[in-house]
Amino acid sequence: MTVPGRDVYFFLSYARSSPVSDDVPNDPDYWVRKFFADVSAALEAHAERDPDLAGGFFDGLLRVGDDVGRAQADALAVAQVFVPLYSPLYFGNGWALGERESFATRLRTAGLDEDAIARHTVPVLWTPLPPWDSRPEIGQAIAAVADAPEMQGKTAAYEQNGLRVMSRLDAYAGEYAEIVGVLAARIVAAARAEPLPRAADPVRPAAPPQRGPGTRLVVSVLAPDAGVAWHPYAGHGHARPVAGYVAETAERLGVPTRVAELADIDKNAAEPVLVLVDGTADADAVRAGLAGLPAWAVPVVLPGTGGAEPRRAAIEAAPSGFTPVYQLDQLGRVVPVAVFQARNQYLKRLAHNWPPDERRLSLRKDAADQRRGTEEER
Repeated sequence: MTVPGRDVYFFLSYARSSPVSDDVPNDPDYWVRKFFADVSAALEAHAERDPDLAGGFFDGLLRVGDDVGRAQADALAVAQVFVPLYSPLYFGNGWALGERESFATRLRTAGLDEDAIARHTVPVLWTPLPPWDSRPEIGQAIAAVADAPEMQGKTAAYEQNGLRVMSRLDAYAGEYAEIVGVLAARIVAAARAEPLPRAADPVRPAAPPQRGPGTRLVVSVLAPDAGVAWHPYAGHGHARPVAGYVAETAERLGVPTRVAELADIDKNAAEPVLVLVDGTADADAVRAGLAGLPAWAVPVVLPGTGGAEPRRAAIEAAPSGFTPVYQLDQLGRVVPVAVFQARNQYLKRLAHNWPPDERRLSLRKDAADQRRGTEEER
């Protein structure tokens, strides 16, 4: 995290992990957290470390309810080095790519060229890409390690497995520690050789590209006299209305999202829907509010204003098979699961109601498929 009044050595950028099941995850980005801690420790121990610089920024250290966008903007404005964890998910995640573009824009605005941007970027091969997906960024990530004299001829495991796997296996513990040391040294060297001026204003991460209709998760709120402006946990340090917090979380997970009032949701629109229900609302009001929504909509019952525990009547009025959130400290763990459950519920319903006269994709070709393919190839 950033330290008020101080620049930081590095900004860690990564694609947030989705839950692996419908169970509440403990920490799906545990290995990212470990890597951040290991690099921070290596920086702290580096002989040429600048004591005026704080360690680094990692949004996983923020509290639930913090204004993530503001914290990222502040960190991007004062970070000396950008450290992206490249993986297949990274290149498909608009939020992560927006962080990278925002850092580059900051340097361009300061009059620096593309070579300077490259010097202040220390990429990491986190998870290798499939063989058919060739990107220059992967070569840059490998070179960031392989060019170090102490790593000559010792990067085969890194190139094959990526640092995420190496961080998990004892067999690679020694090589992992060496690579972390090399990355920390590159961060220190970049900041020392060419200190960056901090941006005059916070650098907001570039917004993910907009998608067309029917491709975004719709987040709405069912709360008495509040709608999507419902801000029930302001007194508990939550900086944003709960719908905005959930939408931001979904975007960070790579799920395109929009916020809409219940009355504006088309029951027949082909979009996944997630509804945040005030658990202290009247049961009849909850049933009435959900009645006009698509059948695949997933309601999530939340604590009421101030964290008041949900009532059983409201829970029973919003059946979804999803565990209600009873305590505010559960929110950060539950929201990612709810986002993917809403999307998966929609996809299941879509598959179940697929028009019978439309052909589905198949890995096996019947005779008609083979004839059609042959004609197209000709």
